[in-house]
Amino acid sequence: MSTALRTEPTGEKRDRRRRGVVFLKFGLAGAALLGIAAAATSASWSDNAWFSASAQAATVKLSASSSGTSGSFTYADTGNGGTAITFGASDFGELNQGASKPVTLYLRNDGSVPLTVSAVTTSGTGGIFTADTSVTGTAGNPAAVVSDLATGTSIAPGATASFTVTLTTPLDWESSFQGKTGTVAVHVSVSS
Repeated sequence: MSTALRTEPTGEKRDRRRRGVVFLKFGLAGAALLGIAAAATSASWSDNAWFSASAQAATVKLSASSSGTSGSFTYADTGNGGTAITFGASDFGELNQGASKPVTLYLRNDGSVPLTVSAVTTSGTGGIFTADTSVTGTAGNPAAVVSDLATGTSIAPGATASFTVTLTTPLDWESSFQGKTGTVAVHVSVSS
């Protein structure tokens, strides 16, 4: 059996223990203060503001008519499921040498934003033209000229615009073109 003697800590050991207890007490007190400060800070009042709005994309839709502003308009973008507007055969019928036949056509902006004319072109195909070509009146071809619709013309939503296409045949148009037919196409491009 062994007996252990209990000895009293020496002065140095006692001081070390006392300092450790003091540091422990100050550490716990500091942690408590930090906890109270954090709780006080997180209990501050706050508020938020939110904003909301509905959004909708614009629509771009150009319709056309050959019968005037009171006539029915048709979506005429053949590249997007529309139908090309045809006008009467008599409009460009019975062409002879030196003939000049004007036809007035109409556009309506059925979209929700202003449209600006970006290009107007004409083309001709068939027997009355010497070759499938742009209708410029060269090489004995008839010439189709668009007037009253310049690039940059603006068409407001719901508004209409009219323009004239005039088909003119050469004064010296060869007799070999008698009885032949062809097609004149007018292409109007717009952008928003």
